[in-house]
This record gives sequence, structure tokens and C-alpha cells, in this order.
Amino acid sequence: MAWQSEESDGIAREETGLLLVRTIESCAGRFSSTELMGTHPDYSRLSHLLSLRVVLSSSQGIREECAITSSCKDKAVEAKMRELARCVLQTSDDLNHHTKKTFLLVAKSFYYGAHCSPAALHTHISEVLFKPVA
Repeated sequence: MAWQSEESDGIAREETGLLLVRTIESCAGRFSSTELMGTHPDYSRLSHLLSLRVVLSSSQGIREECAITSSCKDKAVEAKMRELARCVLQTSDDLNHHTKKTFLLVAKSFYYGAHCSPAALHTHISEVLFKPVA
């Protein structure tokens, strides 16, 4: 996997999600998971779904639609998110459950960023960081 600084063809945007997953996995000490990512069929499927999710979430049309109406729905985005969640939640002995959850966490982060206005994101972050827990 290569990191690219230009997003003109969408390759860098697609690989951003996978780069985040690999970084989180490495920081968590799950190095064997990062080695499997290139060869294991389930990791390949998760990577593909995550890449599609990132591209669909980051599209300008969705962001503009969400700015106009607070309840936007894109059937392709929702379908891929459900498929990714289903893939993550399926039990499998040969895959690390934490690694699969990392894929879902990264996908949900892109989804949240694409479907919430900057003001809503700021408010949510402020509440999480500064509001006392009851």
C-alpha cells in the first residue's frame, strides 16, 4: 500500500481508510493482523468495503445534500455500511475480532464526517471532551 498526496484520481482517498486501520492495528500491537491484510480473503473484502465506504462518504454530492436536509439517505452508502457491519459482526475463528472492529470504527468515522455538518461535529466533540459525565 502506498500513500499518495494527490487525490485527483481518488486512489489516495480510498487508501486513507486502510492506512488508518493499519496504523491503529500497529499501535495496538496487532502486527500479525497488518501482515495478514494483504493476503487473507476476509481482510481483502473488508478493505474493499472500507474503500468503497470512504469514497461514497466523501463525495461532495452527499455532503451538499446533507447540508440542505438534515436527514439525507444514500441507498448505496447505506447498503455498503450494512454489508461492512455484517462482515465485521460475523464470527470467524481465523480473524481477530478487534481488527474487524477497527475496520468498522474507521468506516463509521468517515460516515459521521460526511453526514454531519461542521457545526454538529464541533458541538459533539465539545460535549464529549468538556461536558461532565453524570
